[in-house]
Amino acid sequence: DLIGKAQVVILHGHQLAANHHYALNLICQQCNELRHHSDLLSEEIKRKQMHLQKTLELHTRLQQVEFRGTVL
Repeated sequence: DLIGKAQVVILHGHQLAANHHYALNLICQQCNELRHHSDLLSEEIKRKQMHLQKTLELHTRLQQVEFRGTVL
């Protein structure tokens, strides 16, 4: 998935930084930026999953009420 790929890239960047790569500052900056965007994306996905779960629960309850109404 996209988040997993971002984490692999971040890990690789940190490995380059640990090996004193000539572009150390740029690598660290890009890793931090990628981690920030990855965290934002993860939080947004969690928020939407919670919203969808609540919507599904509401939909299920409405269907149950509707079913009970047709049975009576």
